[in-house]
Amino acid sequence: MAMHPLLVVDKISSAPVGGIVFCSDRKEVYAASDEKNIKVWNTEDGRLMRCFENAHTGSITGLAWLSLQKMLASCSLDHYISIWNTKGDSVTKCKLATPLFCCSYSPKHDYVLTGGNGFMMVFQLKKDEGKLEKKYKFEEHTDFVSQIICSPFGRIFSCGFDGRICAYEVNVEERLVLMKAPIGKGRARAKCHEGAISCATFNGENAFQTLITGGYDQTVRVWNNDSLTAHAEFSPNHVLTLTGTITSVCSLPATRSVWVTTSTGGPADGGPTIFDPRSGTNLTDLVPAPPPPGAHV
Repeated sequence: MAMHPLLVVDKISSAPVGGIVFCSDRKEVYAASDEKNIKVWNTEDGRLMRCFENAHTGSITGLAWLSLQKMLASCSLDHYISIWNTKGDSVTKCKLATPLFCCSYSPKHDYVLTGGNGFMMVFQLKKDEGKLEKKYKFEEHTDFVSQIICSPFGRIFSCGFDGRICAYEVNVEERLVLMKAPIGKGRARAKCHEGAISCATFNGENAFQTLITGGYDQTVRVWNNDSLTAHAEFSPNHVLTLTGTITSVCSLPATRSVWVTTSTGGPADGGPTIFDPRSGTNLTDLVPAPPPPGAHV
């Protein structure tokens, strides 16, 4: 495995980054932070293209690219989920009862989703009417929902600070519901980490598609998709124990790897921990360390 960084943007914000999303068809990265702005960066040369100033009145906690609508969703501690066009104009927004901690988008169902204190809300964007229509509200968590992951095939996962994961799917009546076991009364809702779940991703490799989560218990867990489908149960294929809270996980299907960062900075060189999600093998030593800030790439 030979990988090298193509571009390094030294400092995208003077405050902690609360959300980042890549738009491949526009070759842009959208980033948001406690500064309450959304900045748009060109992925070819690292130039700052636009800034949505004062996008929210509270810290921005999540971003999602609406690939079918060609728009951006953002959510914030100010209780709002907002929709933006690519110029930075507000299309619509909706205020909910609590601060919002994450947002996501399901292109399979054209759903816009956000997580609050104990609930996940599901919307559909009525583009012609310029409004978000509330479709479903799930209250399956006892603490705030920290991550919502939408698989390419329509299954949706909510992860929370209660350590719980819930799985949802569209039933034969075309309604989004909590998954149930084909036989029996089992439901796909379980405490899966000893501490809060801080991050999650979906590994979309054709031969190995599964949910991967990281948490405050300093573990990364790769979940068995077959067990979930057959029994509505969360069974880990692999558990990777690191040092420090897991702060981010990112799946790279092209290289069949998952990259992980922690609150302690990762390996001795400050880079991510990299592993194979199929076998759990640590691949970190096979990947060159990233250059220091300010270095020419």
